[in-house]
Amino acid sequence: MVKFSRRIISSLLFLTASERRVQQSDPKRFSKPACAMMLLSVAFGIILVGSWSTAYHVMWVLRRDLLDHWAVFSSAVCGLIMVLVLYRQSAAALIEPVTGKSRPARWIGLAMLTVGVSAILNYSFRQSNPDWSTRLSQQWLWLWPRPICRVLLLTPIWGAWSMVVLGQFHRPGERTDPPAKCFAETVSPIASAACLSIPLAGSLLLLNFMSPWRHFIPPAAAVVAALGAGTLIVRRRGQISRKNLLATNFVTQLGFLAAYLVVR
Repeated sequence: MVKFSRRIISSLLFLTASERRVQQSDPKRFSKPACAMMLLSVAFGIILVGSWSTAYHVMWVLRRDLLDHWAVFSSAVCGLIMVLVLYRQSAAALIEPVTGKSRPARWIGLAMLTVGVSAILNYSFRQSNPDWSTRLSQQWLWLWPRPICRVLLLTPIWGAWSMVVLGQFHRPGERTDPPAKCFAETVSPIASAACLSIPLAGSLLLLNFMSPWRHFIPPAAAVVAALGAGTLIVRRRGQISRKNLLATNFVTQLGFLAAYLVVR
């Protein structure tokens, strides 16, 4: 139990810490990350769901006359938390080829990503409350939340799986940083396949309010983003690295969110 707790802390460090902080750590602490990374991403999803629900409730209490603006406020809160807090390193890694090392350019890029994610969440919410149950008592309502909350829960899990699976198709090279090398080399094909079952089963179950064929599209888009966009990122930047893993995480989440918006 103690060993697994350390792996969760190491996964948190790998996802959120600065490049200098990760490079100063013992690379071996990032070995066998699959289970810990998936569990941590479930926690991140719960944080996003809680943030959305809290922001929505605050708007309900303070300004009931602004019904049309509730989703905007909740979406902005979740977009800020996702891009600038939980996945700031991932978002920064994704836009680095465009912004370079310039801090002002990076912050402008992060701001644009925040606006984009917030817009996707906002427009997804407006068309995705078809089966939100109002019959359950308040203490059990969390078992079947609003569809947008289900999407927020699933999105980080798909991102985590993309990091786990990328090492199965791209092996570390001589220039791979030690933390990423240890991360990628210690994920087995069986662990990668087992981790896929979590977001895939969750997507097919939690998105089953959609048309029978449509609820396959978001998870399919996430797989394509993880393998296709992830491969493109690795090849364009040379080889697998921590930054490439983080960038793949974020682009996979964007792929899942965008696909859900299109077919909602």
